[in-house]
Amino acid sequence: MNNYKERMKTLEGLEAQLALLRAELEDDMKEPIIYKHPAMTFQVHSTNLGEMTWYEAEKACAKLGDGWRLPTRAELLFMYETQSAAIAGRGNWCSIELVSNYAWTQNMFYGHQSLNKKTDLYNVRAVRTIYKLKRSVKDIFESNL
Repeated sequence: MNNYKERMKTLEGLEAQLALLRAELEDDMKEPIIYKHPAMTFQVHSTNLGEMTWYEAEKACAKLGDGWRLPTRAELLFMYETQSAAIAGRGNWCSIELVSNYAWTQNMFYGHQSLNKKTDLYNVRAVRTIYKLKRSVKDIFESNL
C-alpha cells in the first residue's frame, strides 16, 4: 500500500511538471490555435497559406521556418474532429505521400481523407509540434509498478 502511495505521488508530480511545461510553451506561442491531442500538442499557423500544389506547399511551410511543416494525416483528422479552428473546407494537403506523385488530403466539410495528385491545388495550413510525449503518463506509471 505504501508503494502505491509513493507511485501515485510520483505520477502527480509528473503531471504537475507536464502542466507547467505546457503552460510555459503556450505563453511563448504567438498564434493562438493550439491543439492538445493525447499524444502531442501542436500549433496551427494562424493563416491559410492558400491553394497550391503539394510541392509548393512543402516549400511554403519550410519558408515559414521555426519547425513549420505540412500536417500529418492524424493531425488533420484531429483538426477536423475538433473543428476548433477555421480551416478551409475543400481540402488541405497532408505531409504523407503515397508513391512519388500522390499525397493525402483532408476534406474539412465531410471529414474524409483521399489521395490526390501532387500537382492538384489544395489549401495549405502549416503546423509545428510543440510537445510530443514519447510515452503516455499512464505508460510511465504502469512501468513503475
